Amino acid sequence: MPGTSKSTRASTGRGRSSPARLAALLGAAGAIIALGGLAASAPAAFPGVNGKIAFQSYRDGESEVYAMNADGTGVVNLTNSPAFDGSLAFSPDGQRIAFESYRDGNGEIYAMNADGTLQVRLTNDPATDYGPAFSPDGQRIAFASYRDGNDEVYAMNADGAGQVRLTNDPAGDFAPDWGVSPPPHPPPPGGGGSAPPSGAGAGGGGAPPSGADGVACPEGTSASVVCTIDERGRLHMAGTDAGETFAGTKEAEVIEAGGGRDNVRAKGGRDKLSGQGGADNLKGGGGKDKLSGGSGPDRLSGQGGRDRFSAAGGNDRINSKGQKREQVNCGGGKEDRVKNAKGDRVKHNCERVKR
Repeated sequence: MPGTSKSTRASTGRGRSSPARLAALLGAAGAIIALGGLAASAPAAFPGVNGKIAFQSYRDGESEVYAMNADGTGVVNLTNSPAFDGSLAFSPDGQRIAFESYRDGNGEIYAMNADGTLQVRLTNDPATDYGPAFSPDGQRIAFASYRDGNDEVYAMNADGAGQVRLTNDPAGDFAPDWGVSPPPHPPPPGGGGSAPPSGAGAGGGGAPPSGADGVACPEGTSASVVCTIDERGRLHMAGTDAGETFAGTKEAEVIEAGGGRDNVRAKGGRDKLSGQGGADNLKGGGGKDKLSGGSGPDRLSGQGGRDRFSAAGGNDRINSKGQKREQVNCGGGKEDRVKNAKGDRVKHNCERVKR
């Protein structure tokens, strides 16, 4: 690439040269200067002053994270590691810096104090994790990861706990940036505005708003669940911990359980329910739902619609009690059980099938 400096080269895990990864780093190189605290143009959000400037540099032969005063004095190497360190993000309060490092053999997300002390690894996966971005309140970090075979956007707590996948698409999703949205307001007199999903937000008895965009989770949902609205206008509920409860609405939604032993119950339209680890309990609603188990011994049950069931690694139990011609795939378990499957299309990997 003509005119591209050394500081924009892509460093990928497992010898992989990813266009998505390169694009993410090029974008980071274009905006690698971060301020320890928000700029003076937004004093209402942070009534402080401009602080340190952090940046990525190859001046010592390898990519490192540096910091300096706002006038360019006091340049300090914060990471000083023989491996790649870069792709950084300041926390909104200017106290912490999240960054990507290859010091453990592949790309992981680390965090440290703004002076370079207390460097800790937040992710630990054989695939590449990169591109951290703090939430406006500093409590969460979004990042990109190749851990599921292609680039997807994930989020976690600022200490690395509660890692959950937010996107799921065959194409690459990367370069997350956590924005700020105004709090929800009631519609103006005479109508107008958009209503929250049924059972969520004001007027629905929902939980307090969660997530950066102020979307309220439905009543009965665990407080640790993050609720957003996806690009298709559906409610998206993402778990961040084990043992959570997800209460669906009468609208179509996407529900992704977190750490295991979660209870997920849909109510209405074409819902997508998925577990990740542990023994999850997924119950579809009255529509044509898609239920996908995780790696543990899950329980998947339908209700009224023509559902699609897909289990994974554990010894799962599937109750296909909706309409005929439902699709059942039991996955890799050795003692999978299916009942009420009369007229359904059940794959041969299901060990015990009761019609």
